Amino acid sequence: MFLFKEKKQASQCQNENCVFCKIVKKRCGRIIYEDNDVLAFYNIHPQAPVHFLVIPKKHIDMVQNVTTKDSKLLGKLMYVGTMIAKNIPELKNGYRLLMNNGENARQEVYHIHLQVVGGTKLIYPKHIKNQPKRSSTTSSLSE
Repeated sequence: MFLFKEKKQASQCQNENCVFCKIVKKRCGRIIYEDNDVLAFYNIHPQAPVHFLVIPKKHIDMVQNVTTKDSKLLGKLMYVGTMIAKNIPELKNGYRLLMNNGENARQEVYHIHLQVVGGTKLIYPKHIKNQPKRSSTTSSLSE
């Protein structure tokens, strides 16, 4: 198991009803990594042999609500997720990085989080795999 911690400062998470803010404040769970800005820990309901989350310590409920000030933090989530994944042998053949935004994406905890999932050959859910082909009028942004 990869474990790395840098010097940390007081928690920036202030939402009392948010389970991830509680994890940041209490430093509970199977923590993999922590620094001043982010915390990574194993998912308590894994969807694959390896499934961990990287969250900002700053409470941001949804990706659609990030600001320009948060852009560096979003990059750090990706960087930390990848750095941890490189140190987990079960992920040497690949892994998936994903973020859900909102009810239709099945976001369950309204505190943004990067999920890193792998350790097995992953398949797409049926609702993605069986989508009809896009028409030529579909915007290139949706591809």
